[in-house]
Amino acid sequence: ACGRTTPKLSGKVDLDGRWCCGVCWEANDQLPWLPKAAQDHLAVTDCLTIQGSQLAVAMLVGRKIVECRQSEFDIPDGWYALHVAKEAINPQESHTVKREWPSVPQEEELPHDAIVGLVHLRRTDHRESLPSEASPWLRPGTCFVVLSAVALSQTLPSRAPGRPAEPWRLSPAAQRRVRDLAAGMPVYKNRILENSDAISCGKVVAEQTKVAITAPVSSYSWSDCSWTA
Repeated sequence: ACGRTTPKLSGKVDLDGRWCCGVCWEANDQLPWLPKAAQDHLAVTDCLTIQGSQLAVAMLVGRKIVECRQSEFDIPDGWYALHVAKEAINPQESHTVKREWPSVPQEEELPHDAIVGLVHLRRTDHRESLPSEASPWLRPGTCFVVLSAVALSQTLPSRAPGRPAEPWRLSPAAQRRVRDLAAGMPVYKNRILENSDAISCGKVVAEQTKVAITAPVSSYSWSDCSWTA
């Protein structure tokens, strides 16, 4: 998005009232409609929605190291914005998070209907090669390893188009805002072992690394996480 604010008659607003010029909208509309991953975290165009802030936070701090998706389309490997749905977490999923991370913040204290970070996903067809830490998070569908994550210091309120199971395209204005929020934020990389046949995750040693997500009224930070800069 170019960031121009005039003349507004040539553009339109997105679901969240963010305006962008007609030229940027036209370029965005010409992108293929299939899911599109970015190869750089500052170039994300698509967003993944997850139901439950506790799940999103667990992913951003390295507790949840896999994401399983039942998708009609292939989801390419790469970077996506991570969006938390308006709906609260499923009780069974909340139980899993609390069992694996007893000190996780309460669901109602965390942001909803907002983009909270960025994640780099890579598909794995070899679940048996994953460490035991992945087992609580395995679900039906295609399995992706969370290679890297960026936790935004300020969340971006955003409404998803319905309740999408597939990645969805951010508006030009939202793409620009996400890039602005992610600029300068640390990228935390999981220690992933790769070979020609599988992607496996070595057991990650907890680092005293601070990761924070800022909600509209509160800030949450953790030092016990398995990401290393």
